[in-house]
Amino acid sequence: MMPRRTHLRIYLGALPHIPIPYAFSLITIKLTGAYSMPSLPQQTPTTVTLTVTTLVHGGDGLGRTEEGQVIFAPGVIPGDVIEGLPVKQQGRWLITQPNITQPSQKRVTPNCIHANTCGGCDWQHLAGEEQHHWKSAIVTDTLIRIGKLSDPPVQAMLPVQGDPFWQTRHTVTWVVDHTGEKPSLAYHAKASHDLVSFTQCPVLAPVLMETAAWLNSQSDLLKQARQIQARANREGQVLVGFQWKSENFTPPEDMAQRLNDSPILGAFYLVDGAEPQSLWGNETLTDTFLQKSFTYGMGHFVQAHPGALDVMLQWLGKQLAEIEQPATVLDLYSGIGVLGLSLLKPGQILTCVEGDSTALAFAEQNADVLGTAENTTCLHQPVEDFVSESEEMFFDLAICDPPRNGLKPAVVSWLASHINQSIIYVSCNPATLARDVKLLAESGWTLQTVQPVDFFPQTHHVEAVAILRKHS
Repeated sequence: MMPRRTHLRIYLGALPHIPIPYAFSLITIKLTGAYSMPSLPQQTPTTVTLTVTTLVHGGDGLGRTEEGQVIFAPGVIPGDVIEGLPVKQQGRWLITQPNITQPSQKRVTPNCIHANTCGGCDWQHLAGEEQHHWKSAIVTDTLIRIGKLSDPPVQAMLPVQGDPFWQTRHTVTWVVDHTGEKPSLAYHAKASHDLVSFTQCPVLAPVLMETAAWLNSQSDLLKQARQIQARANREGQVLVGFQWKSENFTPPEDMAQRLNDSPILGAFYLVDGAEPQSLWGNETLTDTFLQKSFTYGMGHFVQAHPGALDVMLQWLGKQLAEIEQPATVLDLYSGIGVLGLSLLKPGQILTCVEGDSTALAFAEQNADVLGTAENTTCLHQPVEDFVSESEEMFFDLAICDPPRNGLKPAVVSWLASHINQSIIYVSCNPATLARDVKLLAESGWTLQTVQPVDFFPQTHHVEAVAILRKHS
């Protein structure tokens, strides 16, 4: 039986590259090679009982009825015995509210009192080591089903120094709940627009919880705010961005004094589709990754888990040391330059391509601070435009860290023919990584290794770093 063409559900956060906790939104990607299922019965479904056997991309559990029908369910883990009424959603059968009649022996009590209602952390009922196991397994399964690889070279999860599962999150988006007596910071409930106010959030860096407590004490500010974003560096310095309910809102005259007495280093006014506007204080943060210093602003992407970023960069450095050293390096979707500049060796030539002009300006600044400005060229251009205009340009190594939807076909085609040695592909979406790896394999490239990295503990989300080599 041929695999059915299905719809793969993927949840995105409110900010690029999935900030946690999330305000969920939903997209659909059509992919082939998803789970083959027997023909579904046409009669009205009845309550079923089954044992969950595996976890799948997107975080749901999967089990089969006695008749062999595949059923998905959220909030469950392998070994759970569940019952419920399946409903058909997005081309698959789903028990939306499973009743766990017999919990798995590997089920644990969530560390957060809001875990059962908040939509931010969907895997707190799974121990950290089990999370790592299943994230690696999901990357492997996705490369088999979508990438059509028989034995993908997926490694075990990289260990992170310290506690790898709690207080790791250094970026966050809060929604302001105006339904109570006083406004308060909140997260979205699971798969809902409902809001959940919180008194604890154990995945956040401590300074962000201090910031949340201070903001909750500023009722007059919260009354005017719709959403608040915050990000912290390792030194405990925080930038905060306010989205006001009205664009005509004028902050109180004493706001600067209040902020001066808070954990906040700098504050911004956020407008959809525009650069953050400074309200008060510092406009940048500086952080250190793998002993290299990087400066960035409120609106720029930096991985939310600095410890995981360190181990990823260390791993990449070791991998690159074992292969032929590239003379020319191309960093696509470079942002502020963390990947390309961290991996650059003396004498190598780096070209950064980024569509965000302010992020690229920070890449140039960071290259100057690191002493590599003479060897670094920064091009302000969308990646798709760059490849369409660079038919005569060739590089030894390409580094790609695209958005969740992966590489456009034209970019994959250009990489396949214009990179001489190796491609490093950093992905926050195993499905689109597998799709693009398959296309590169069809164009003469070999997947050498895949390293999962846990940037998002307590959730199903997983980063994967793939290294591909060109056929001799």
